[in-house]
Amino acid sequence: MNSPQPHQPRGAAAPRQTRGGGSVQPSLRSVTVVTTDLARLGIGEHWPPLRTQEDLTVVGRRTTSGTGWCRALTVPEALWPDRAEVCVRVVWHPDPVRGSAVELHWQERVRATTAALEAEGYVVQQPGPRQLPALHPSVDLLVFRLPEGVRPGPVPADGWAHLERYPDLPRRSAAEVVRDALFSAAKDSAGPVTRDYYVRALPRVLWPPHTLMCCLAGWIPRGCTDPAS
Repeated sequence: MNSPQPHQPRGAAAPRQTRGGGSVQPSLRSVTVVTTDLARLGIGEHWPPLRTQEDLTVVGRRTTSGTGWCRALTVPEALWPDRAEVCVRVVWHPDPVRGSAVELHWQERVRATTAALEAEGYVVQQPGPRQLPALHPSVDLLVFRLPEGVRPGPVPADGWAHLERYPDLPRRSAAEVVRDALFSAAKDSAGPVTRDYYVRALPRVLWPPHTLMCCLAGWIPRGCTDPAS
């Protein structure tokens, strides 16, 4: 008797596989899935062709007026919420509203964007320091999908308050500190100095709560040029 197949909601990314078989990275597949849903909901980016120039097709970005627009960006798998099947960072960009209507536009449209994505089965969270129209050009949302019956972890309200009070912390980025430490460790080792690691800065929406410094660091196997492998 065949065992039942695990539940996979509509639009979920394929199960994670090892590289080498031609499969798309889950982080990239997630962007494709969510970008498709954003376009269908009318809050994504559209790139219609405008004209042909020699052998090239020139396209232009089109967005829906009145709602703001969203772009899905990758989130490294190491930072995905536990058991997430799809995970992206969605950046919501406001319309060019001015004056007293700006704050209302942000509140209403971020709330509506969140509700639209939740109706598609996504979990939508706003970790990181608060983003305000007077200080920031956009709003970051962490958007992910969990298996049926799995509840997301909480987002502590004060988890990033220290970064709001002291927005310039830290003086030196975590990526710089970790990169220097890894290089020093390699230089002091008995073997030759190698650069078989990578270090990347992270947007604060991906920082764990109550964190002073954060970056993504990883090891690259010999002969591999793709850090995501």
